[in-house]
Amino acid sequence: MTPRRIREVPAGTAYVDTNVVVRYLVGDDPARAAAAAAVIDTDRPLTLSILSVLETAHVLRVSYGRNRADIAHALVDLLARENITVPEIPTESVMFALSRWRDGEIESVGDALIAASMLASVAPEIYSFDATFPALGWQVTEPGAP
Repeated sequence: MTPRRIREVPAGTAYVDTNVVVRYLVGDDPARAAAAAAVIDTDRPLTLSILSVLETAHVLRVSYGRNRADIAHALVDLLARENITVPEIPTESVMFALSRWRDGEIESVGDALIAASMLASVAPEIYSFDATFPALGWQVTEPGAP
């Protein structure tokens, strides 16, 4: 079975893997940090999967002990670059939701990225057992609740 293509990225665009983003943001391996900067600090169009955004946040928190504010600032600053896009969700929605996570209005980075997806799709409702799931213009419904 051949996967179906949903959309094509513009010519000359390259995806950036999580490990490159982490080296760029952390700089703990100077040679790899410089190589990552040589890729990211250019005008070349780059794509960062929403899954890489999530994985980067996870690695920074678990492996490097970074706090949510530092992680969110780093990711928002990265996504604010003119040459970086997130293909699955509008970058502005991701940045908005990460800012809400940074400010403590959204409990987890995972919830923030789900919220970004919902913002982009204008979804009216989400089913969740999470009583803290953010209601940013949609209804949060607990399954089985009256």
